[in-house]
Amino acid sequence: MNKNSVPYHLCLETLGNELRVKVLEALKEDPKTVSGLAFATKVEQSRLSHSLKALKQCNFVKSEARGKERVYSLTESFVKEMPKSKNIFEALEKHFKKFGCNCWRQ
Repeated sequence: MNKNSVPYHLCLETLGNELRVKVLEALKEDPKTVSGLAFATKVEQSRLSHSLKALKQCNFVKSEARGKERVYSLTESFVKEMPKSKNIFEALEKHFKKFGCNCWRQ
């Protein structure tokens, strides 16, 4: 892969997982704790950890500590760029240019 090319395959692999898409859909509404995400996605908290890690490493979601809990939300960049872009590749390219590639599989 050329050093200037966007690793679409890594981003699409991250977004190509049904649970991760459910997490993103749940976070579109509002930020949620892990237990809130477990309820919204109807999966156990332990199953969410791998998906949250991948989404966080690729800068699609962020988390912040609130007391003893972690609250997850979509990153502002992801929220702003996806609707503006004409296609997913344009959105992923903008996302990549802003954050580089820290994708979970790399």
